[in-house]
Formats: sequence, C-alpha cells, structure tokens
Amino acid sequence: MSVEFEVEVSGDVNLPWAGSLAAVIDDVKVDRDILQRRAERLGFVVEAVDDPRNLSRAGYSLALVDMEYEGRFLGGDYCEYIRSTWPQCLILAVSSVGEAEGYFMDAVERGACVSMEKTNLTVTKLRELMDHYCCNDQLRPCRRMCVGTIS
Repeated sequence: MSVEFEVEVSGDVNLPWAGSLAAVIDDVKVDRDILQRRAERLGFVVEAVDDPRNLSRAGYSLALVDMEYEGRFLGGDYCEYIRSTWPQCLILAVSSVGEAEGYFMDAVERGACVSMEKTNLTVTKLRELMDHYCCNDQLRPCRRMCVGTIS
C-alpha cells in the first residue's frame, strides 16, 4: 500500500550541502549564535564552539572561523588546526572590520580558503560562496584555488 501526499515547501530546497556539518568557531557568544543561524538557514547541521579543539564530530564541510579571541590573534592557528584535522573543509575566516587585513592574510596562508568581514557575511553572501564551491550537487573539496577576500 502506498500513500501519496503533498508537502508545501517555502524557500529554496535545492541546497546540495543540506545536512552537511558546519563548524562555527568564535569566542563571542552573540557572534557565534548569529553565524550559526546563518549556516543553519542554508541547511547545515552546525556545531558552534569557542575553540576548534572542542569540536566533537568528523567530516566538517564548512568552518566559519573568527580571527581574534579575547584580544589575541588565534584565528590563523585555528585555521591551521582545522586544515590539518579536516583537510577538505571549506574554511571561511571571518573578522570584525578593525582587525581584518593582516589577520586574513595570515589565515589564508595557514589554511583558510577565503575571508570575509563579519558585517558582510549575510545569508545571501554565504549562499553565493557555497554555490561557488558546489559542483554537481556536492561540495567540492577545498583545493584553495579561489583564495581571497570577499566584500
């Protein structure tokens, strides 16, 4: 016996990365929550922590990594840790306006695929970034071929 029914869906359901794991690493809880909600709106299952060593899952497809932690620049270290632990993860270095330039360059040299100021990281921008890195309905492994700052 088969049962047919209709389901009404609002919004874009063509999100090939839906259900993939994303990590949000930020020491400021408010920022961490905002970044988490943005990734969740794109269908990611998100683990949000203040230190990447607290991540508990395997196989992250996306990591949003803040650059400054309690006044210290640790973002580059965190990008390097994530790159060595999850080599195919798309790492997005994020930061506040006043701290970005030098931090972003170091983050990219140490494993980030791309960087963006937090104020510019809207759901739409994140979607554009994911579309860029998505091919044939699957996330492409980060090959760091498209590195730079998105504005």
